[in-house]
Amino acid sequence: MVVIVNDDGVKHYPVTCCKCGNQFYITKSILQEMGLLDCGTAKCSKCNEVLSMTFIPGENRMESNLFKKKTN
Repeated sequence: MVVIVNDDGVKHYPVTCCKCGNQFYITKSILQEMGLLDCGTAKCSKCNEVLSMTFIPGENRMESNLFKKKTN
C-alpha cells in the first residue's frame, strides 16, 4: 500500500486493522503532526473496532492496535 495524496495535498496513510485485517487509509491526527506519533485513533471501516494508531515514519504507514479503555 502506498500513501495517497488528495487534491488539497493531504496525505492518507495505509493501515491494516489488527482485528479483521481490513486495509484502509487515514490521515495523521493533529497530535501526530506535532510529533506524538502514537496519539491517533480510528474506527475500522469493516468491523467498526475502535483502534489506536501509531505512525511509523520510516515506512510511511500507520500501525493499529486495539484501543484500551480505562476502567475505574
